[in-house]
Amino acid sequence: MPAFAGLIAASAEASALATAVIGGRVEGRPLRIRESIAVARRRFWSILGPRLLMNVVSGSINIVASVLLVIVFGFAAGGLIGTATGLLISLVVSAPFVYVPAGVVIGEVGAAEAISRSFRLVLLRKRLAIVITLFGVFSQFIVTFGLSAGIDAIGRVLVGAGLVDDFPAALVVPIAAALVFALGTLTFLVEAIAAAPAVHAFAALTHYTHGLEVGRRAPVRGRHLWDPWVTPGLAAAAVLGLFVLIGAVVSIPAPG
Repeated sequence: MPAFAGLIAASAEASALATAVIGGRVEGRPLRIRESIAVARRRFWSILGPRLLMNVVSGSINIVASVLLVIVFGFAAGGLIGTATGLLISLVVSAPFVYVPAGVVIGEVGAAEAISRSFRLVLLRKRLAIVITLFGVFSQFIVTFGLSAGIDAIGRVLVGAGLVDDFPAALVVPIAAALVFALGTLTFLVEAIAAAPAVHAFAALTHYTHGLEVGRRAPVRGRHLWDPWVTPGLAAAAVLGLFVLIGAVVSIPAPG
């Protein structure tokens, strides 16, 4: 649960950070890293709310559609058709929200107003919204492909070393840390790919980028070695997650 909550938080903050960085480039006045972090932290909750709403709606519709497909076509057919159906549902549900991060970060409005503006911009340029949505949906396949390749490589190493049946518990933590690091880098890459067309389109349609000024006026100040990269909340969540991981490893029963 801490890992899942951390992934959701990292995804929302990566979206805000990528939007700020790309927005500065579009504006012709690139932001420094401390300025981008300041913008992302100020807009975090306004991006997290719509993202959770979109995921809940999309997930609920996907579950209902999957059940109906299994009932109508059977398990095997439902699985094959379910992939295409899930992609279509993601496109339909995600399309009205494509401009929300740009509206929050660059347009400096709250979550509700950002959703309202995103709907209006989508209706104004429907085909453009479809193209932008495709960038976001298909970028998710990068995560799937990257993780599957990494897990496959780890599996081959374990099989070759004969550790499948007798896996050392001491290796669980470093392997999990490597996977988390890989997932984190992929998450920012995916959010940047999804944000780039949306930011360019938002700036072209609205001619407004003043929301980035908050980062230039008040960039984060690093007073210690770990500032501004680690906030107290992030540090507490990381320690909690570490204890949960260690506790899970210790509780693994010995073979035999």
